[in-house]
Amino acid sequence: MSTAAAACFAALLCFSSTADGKVIQGNQGITLNVTNGGVYSVSVDGKVWLETPAGGGNPMGWDKQLTMNDIQFSTGSLPNLGEYQSAEVTWNAASWKVITTFYVLQEKPGILFRQAYPDGATADTPTGSPNSLDYVVSGFPEFQVGGGEVPLNYLTWNGNQLFESNISRWTKGVFYGGVQGGSPLCFYNESASAMTLGPYDHFMTSIHSNRQNGQVFTAGTLSTIRKIPQNFTHDTLLLIGNGVKESMALYGEALLKRTGKPRLNAYSDFILSHLGFWTDHGSFYYGTHEGYQNMEDAILGVKSVAKANNIPIQYFQWDDWWFWQGGGDTGGMIQWEPKPEVFPSGFTNWTGTPLSLYVDEYNVNTIYRHAPYNYSFLVSATNSLPVDKQFYDDLFANGTKIGMKMFEQDFLSSILLTDLITSNVEDGEAWLNLMGQAAETADVSLQYCMMYPMHALKSTEVNKVTNGRASRDAVGAPHLHLVLGMSSILLDSVGIFSSADNVWTNTTEGTQPKRADPHYETVISMLIGGPYGFSDQAGAADASLISTTCRSDGILLRPDRSATTMDIAFKVGFSSVAAPNIWSTYSEAAGYRWVYILGLNLKDGIEITPLDLSYDSEQSWVVYDYWKGPQSGLSVVTAEKNFTFPACPEPSNPPLPTLGSAYFIAAPVLSNNWVYLGERKVAAASSRRVHGLVSTASDLSVVLLAAPSEAITASVRTPTGTVVSKSCTALRETCPGADCAVTFHFDVNGQATCS
Repeated sequence: MSTAAAACFAALLCFSSTADGKVIQGNQGITLNVTNGGVYSVSVDGKVWLETPAGGGNPMGWDKQLTMNDIQFSTGSLPNLGEYQSAEVTWNAASWKVITTFYVLQEKPGILFRQAYPDGATADTPTGSPNSLDYVVSGFPEFQVGGGEVPLNYLTWNGNQLFESNISRWTKGVFYGGVQGGSPLCFYNESASAMTLGPYDHFMTSIHSNRQNGQVFTAGTLSTIRKIPQNFTHDTLLLIGNGVKESMALYGEALLKRTGKPRLNAYSDFILSHLGFWTDHGSFYYGTHEGYQNMEDAILGVKSVAKANNIPIQYFQWDDWWFWQGGGDTGGMIQWEPKPEVFPSGFTNWTGTPLSLYVDEYNVNTIYRHAPYNYSFLVSATNSLPVDKQFYDDLFANGTKIGMKMFEQDFLSSILLTDLITSNVEDGEAWLNLMGQAAETADVSLQYCMMYPMHALKSTEVNKVTNGRASRDAVGAPHLHLVLGMSSILLDSVGIFSSADNVWTNTTEGTQPKRADPHYETVISMLIGGPYGFSDQAGAADASLISTTCRSDGILLRPDRSATTMDIAFKVGFSSVAAPNIWSTYSEAAGYRWVYILGLNLKDGIEITPLDLSYDSEQSWVVYDYWKGPQSGLSVVTAEKNFTFPACPEPSNPPLPTLGSAYFIAAPVLSNNWVYLGERKVAAASSRRVHGLVSTASDLSVVLLAAPSEAITASVRTPTGTVVSKSCTALRETCPGADCAVTFHFDVNGQATCS
């Protein structure tokens, strides 16, 4: 916090008058300058980052100019956001008014922008212009694209599965936004200091848009909503942080605090914490039961062969091929019961395992609209949508009877693009809320699929949403994975894990080679944090590769958070308006952090410092190449010595599409100069594995949790620099429950024992 900002915070009154308005000081150097004519700018440490167009900050009402009536200044407090200093401006249309308020926060580094409609609002005519999913009812805040004194890039999230997320220069004519994306926005400068701007509520009808052919940025409520309820408010929140990830984290934490949704521990969720087998698009058994009589036989065959090969499948995912649809995978669900030719045993727990189940869209001819069900649905010419909690209560009750642990709602983007939930401010919110309420009653988790950014933001209001798809379907095109680092920044900030879809652990589908490098698919899927489910043909799965993801009982050994693009990437790529694909995540256990760093298609090496690995610049690290193992060589990272993450350029003319990749583990240097390097797992020191570390000058004790009879090989670096590995087996007779505590003892002479 700057000295001036600290003084303002202490005084709790930070107004200073100018000849034409006021300057309001906020927290950590953020300043709002607003004139008596409603023109405003946002500055950080005295430099203007964002400012209104030359003509002023007048909001547009259904594409018609509003007239400023009054401006007032005051102080107060907002729930969850704390003390503020405010400027309130009233604007009039012919038959309604909107009040825009700047709340300059004094306890958080940001500003809340509010639009309030005390009398409601109605479009002047039923076909008032614009009536589009790309524009807003009225805009606030509004900023000149390319305005300000500081050269800025911005990161934003766009498109189905967030696949079109991108970085752009904040220059004239490049921002468009709309319902498919552009929200939130994260602006950053060449040092990666960042400012995030995004909706704070009403996520299903809040967008970032533009006017004047993309030259003016504007935020507000979808213009397809032709009537705004009385006393409706629309809030947009701006927060600054030391880096893109910190700024986004502050924004996400503010949304979670507003709703009270706790940040998820993945080990509290069955699907996120266990090995599964998936049958969705891109899997071997999507649309085929090759070698078996039907899909029931195929799944039982996969289960039998996996057991014989010591692959501990803990659940199965069923996609869209088992229930009655209107035609194809986009026709919508008609009846959520299995076709008899697909599952002869019917809707029973014939797998003997938990399940993840699925619905796409809801066909207009679904049986659940009619007797004997008669659930309430919104209806269009070709689609329908349940707006009846009892529908989901009954659906989830049927699912849990046969072992459903997770329900996947797919085609969220397609549903949004119908006119079912974009004509008022209530229906879209109500639909996802009642689904979430039913999920809580049934105790099933939710996965959102085919999301737009607004669905990710909405997840902060739905406690049972634990993960969401963050890239296109896994169909053997590795470039589809490259967006995951950026899309995960958004999903991680709002407290859900990113899903990379199913993985293959073998290169071959039947007799045809389909995947160039299954190893990097597994690493990406594990680091990105969502469900890990392999999808190979029965008998083709690589048991050794799968064993790098989990314990012998199928509990995944995963990082604590989803891997995200590192802040160093935004610094390195600022001038080229890009961010190299270098991602990181971590595990925290026994008071220490292990960091996992993945590079994809890196043309050049990148310097890594201790501050790139944690907030502690004094922590030293030992880094090693995962593929080669710690015995191949260690690099030390200290406050005085950086580590160069190596280039891994895209291969030229490979026989199958693939990516260049490099994967490194950073292990913390413990007291007495010991280093626990971990084990041969993707997450080498998972918090579900590492239970305790005690070091002295002469020895290190490592307590790991294992499944009964599981063998573990752990490696350390001694204070003299020697790498020592030791294998131990958890004795079944000494385990009181599912977890066996195995203690490894290493001494300074390189000797090791187990107990």
